[in-house]
Amino acid sequence: QVSVEKEPFNQDAYDKALLTLREQNCDLEEAEGSHQAQEGNQLLIDMAGFSAKPDGGKGEPLPAVAGGEGVELHLKPGKFMPGLVEGLIGIRAGETRDITVTFPQRSSVPQLAGKAAVFEVSCSKVQRRILPEVDDAFAARVKTGMSCAELDEKLREGVEAESEANFRKAAHRKLEQALVKALPAEFEVPDTLLEQVSKDRFAGMLADAQQRGASEEQIKELITKENYARYLKMTAPMSAI
Repeated sequence: QVSVEKEPFNQDAYDKALLTLREQNCDLEEAEGSHQAQEGNQLLIDMAGFSAKPDGGKGEPLPAVAGGEGVELHLKPGKFMPGLVEGLIGIRAGETRDITVTFPQRSSVPQLAGKAAVFEVSCSKVQRRILPEVDDAFAARVKTGMSCAELDEKLREGVEAESEANFRKAAHRKLEQALVKALPAEFEVPDTLLEQVSKDRFAGMLADAQQRGASEEQIKELITKENYARYLKMTAPMSAI
């Protein structure tokens, strides 16, 4: 027997989920031409990326995926690459700025990971984001025909489902720990179980490498019988523990 404490209703998770829906369904109000963009505003921009020269100037154009026309940019820190949002604070409609940034190591474009770049950004609109009131009209925006009470119920179901999943994970972990203590010292873990755990971990390692920006060619180089056998030998004792 194990004892696991169940979490109380996570009001913070509920509030965050509701705020996300309000932000996704906000109204946009165009600011006056002289308005300087502030954090929280939304911009309509054209942006073209260039590699950064050692002197900070613009070098060769970057792939088209690193820019575009009519891009809607919410001025919220953490959007796009670090430094872009911060460099656009204070911009006005009709203004163009060059902003130097460094692509994160985990980039959607692996060949640009960790590289410095200069973005030429032209702003055509500065807009204020107006969050809707939480009422039936807002709920109907989220899903046609939905009422505010139904939206509340759906959000609560989602929060409780996540709480239940966390509870199950905690319970399984405690059961595993209790089982290990109860097993005799000479108990042998089946080879099939060790192999399955190692396969799962090997797949997780490949997924992590891909998230870190590894190219398809690099991933293919990792997927070999020799690498898998080496990984299986290395992780089998850990899996048994």
